[in-house]
Amino acid sequence: MAELLSRRLLRPFEDACASYGTIAKIVAAFEDEGFEVCPDRRGLPDYKPAVTRLGTFDDYVSCVDRTDSAQAQRLLRILETILSWIPETQPALPLESGPIETQESEERIKTLHDDGYALLDDGRIRRTATRPLTELPLDTLRDPEAIEEHLRRLQTTRDTDPGLAISSATALVEATCKHVLEEVGAAYDDKSDVPALVRMVQKALKVHPEEIAPTVKGRNTIVRTLSNAVADQP
Repeated sequence: MAELLSRRLLRPFEDACASYGTIAKIVAAFEDEGFEVCPDRRGLPDYKPAVTRLGTFDDYVSCVDRTDSAQAQRLLRILETILSWIPETQPALPLESGPIETQESEERIKTLHDDGYALLDDGRIRRTATRPLTELPLDTLRDPEAIEEHLRRLQTTRDTDPGLAISSATALVEATCKHVLEEVGAAYDDKSDVPALVRMVQKALKVHPEEIAPTVKGRNTIVRTLSNAVADQP
C-alpha cells in the first residue's frame, strides 16, 4: 500500500524538532498519541535510546505504519503539535521594515502541498480533495524517494481518476526529460511539448533513430522501438 505521509514530507518537521523541540517534548508528542518505540527496534542488539532530538524523532517515526490511515492521522496531529513550537516569523533583518516569514515555513507548506495536504490558518493539517500529482519540480528528481512516491500515487489514481493519472505521468516524463537535458548541458525551450522534449533527449543521448547508423545490426528493430517512444515521432 502507498504511504499516506511520505518521508520527504516529514523531513522539514524533523528539522523543526531539532531547532525548536526538546527530547522530552518529542517523546511526549508521540506518546500522547499512543506511539512508542516498537519492540522490534528496541530488540536490536545495538539499540540504544536516542540522545539527540533527531534520533528521538526517527526512533518513533520508524515505528509508525504510514500506510495505515488511523496511524497517519495520529501522526498528523503530532506534526500539528510540532508546528506549535515554531515561531511564525523571524525578527526583521537590519534595514527591513518588518518581520519576514522563515524559509523553513515555506518548505513545510510546500512539502505538505506536494503530498496532498494543506496547512490551515488555525495550524491544523487537512487532506486536500485531490492530491496534486501533475507538478513535479526538477529538484525532486535528484531524490529517488520523491520519484517513488510520485509513482505510488500514480498507481493509486490509475483506476479512480484515469485523467489525473495520465496528466501526472506526462508531467513525470516532461520533468525527467528536462532534468536529463540540464544534466548534459543541452539547451531547451521550457514551453516545448513532451514529444519534442523526448526527441531532444534522444538526440542528446545519441539514441534518436536518426543517430543509428545503417550498418548497425538490428537497426530496423532499434529504430522502430525508439520511434514508438513518441507518438508523433517520424
